This record gives sequence, structure tokens and C-alpha cells, in this order.
Amino acid sequence: MTKKAFLANQANKQALIDLLVQRMVEVGISVQQAEANAICRLACLSAKDRETAVIAEDSDIFQLLTYHVKPRSSNVYMVTSKQTMCINTLKLGLTPSISSAILFLHAMSGCDTTSRLFGVGKVTVLAKHAALQKSADVFMLPTSSKKDIETAGEEALLVIYGCTSSVTLDAARVTKFLQKVATSTQYVSPEKLPPTSDAAAFHSYRTYHQAQAWRGNDIPPHELDVVTSWSSHPCKNVQTRCPGSSA
Repeated sequence: MTKKAFLANQANKQALIDLLVQRMVEVGISVQQAEANAICRLACLSAKDRETAVIAEDSDIFQLLTYHVKPRSSNVYMVTSKQTMCINTLKLGLTPSISSAILFLHAMSGCDTTSRLFGVGKVTVLAKHAALQKSADVFMLPTSSKKDIETAGEEALLVIYGCTSSVTLDAARVTKFLQKVATSTQYVSPEKLPPTSDAAAFHSYRTYHQAQAWRGNDIPPHELDVVTSWSSHPCKNVQTRCPGSSA
């Protein structure tokens, strides 16, 4: 079978990891298995004493390293199949507003656990980081209420879609539709319009949950208003469930 089909089976993937760990240990290599969040934390901890390289292709790990790495620590490198990047150098080139909000910007614009905004790229969202700072502050705060998350998420999406003159996404959706119908000679696809307020609320919940998980604040997805210890919570295996979902 293909590599993609083989690794799509979680049991196969774990068996391969176990085999690699066994072989590395046999030749004297120290190995620690960890989730993406923990990998970045281990890398930052290691960088206190020596230069550290993280070999990965996942863009989530890149964002996490950029957020967590301390500029004055030893250099942390991310090594991919195409290039090697010094995260410390990259972070020094970022403005403080981007560094503090990068997890929110990444999750809001789409990552492994949140939906991608149709027709909106990462560069577009990053370019609007200054206008998104107020919303970013809400999403990066571990004690934000659901109402605050909904409001901040809707405001952020209005900025991202360039609809700041509208009060709600529902109103912006109607305005955009009328504009496109008046100027287009083709069928107006619904996905090219801003999302509805209801859809935005659930996207905001997922974005907030993921951003907090990346920060180490693993909040039960069905109860975003409560912050708890992830290691002791009985529902710790439902990290990627949608808030409010029983599935």
C-alpha cells in the first residue's frame, strides 16, 4: 500500500513509532515520545542549555516554536526536508503584536483542527494583525467567556473579510451578496461570502480551544468557561472535539 494509506491507520503509525524508538534506544539514542505541544516545550527547555533542532514538517509546530521560544535562549532550529530555519532569528524580526497573537492568527485562518477560511490566505490574515489585536487579546486569555469569544470572533472575521462597515457577519453576508450579484456575470458561490454569525461562533470556539491548548491551558471543549488541569481531567481524550458536541 502507499505510505499515505499505511499511516492513515493510527495503529500502523503507532507501531512504526514504537519500532523507531526501539531501534534508536538500541544504538544509544535517548528518545522521548510526545505530542506536538510537548515537543515544543521540550525543545524550549533544552534550549536553555544548548542549541536544539526540531525535525518536523508540520506548520503547527513552526507556529508553536515561534510563540514559545525565548529570544535570549540558545538557538532553536526547525529542520524540514527543504530548509533549516533559526526560530530565534525569525522571532526577533517579528513585531511583539504578531509574536503574542500568532497562535490565534494561525488557528483562526485554519489549521489541523479548525476550518480554513475559503479564499483567505495566511498572509492576508497576518497583514491585518494590527486590526485584529483586540480580538487576539480575548482569544489568548484563558478566562474569556463564550460571549466574549463569539463577539471577538465575529469582529475578527469582519476585519479579515474587509467588512468593517457592517455590524454583524449576517449583514455583511447580505451586502457582499448584493455587490457580487450587481457586478458578476456568473453564479455567486455561497462559499465566497463571509460566514454566517452562527457558523462564525462555532469556528471561534474551535479557534479559542486550540489556541489555549497550544498555550498549555487545556480547557474541556464542552465547557469553555472552565479552566482545569488537563492531566487530571476525565475527558482529556476529547481534545479535538468541537465545543458543545457529544460526538
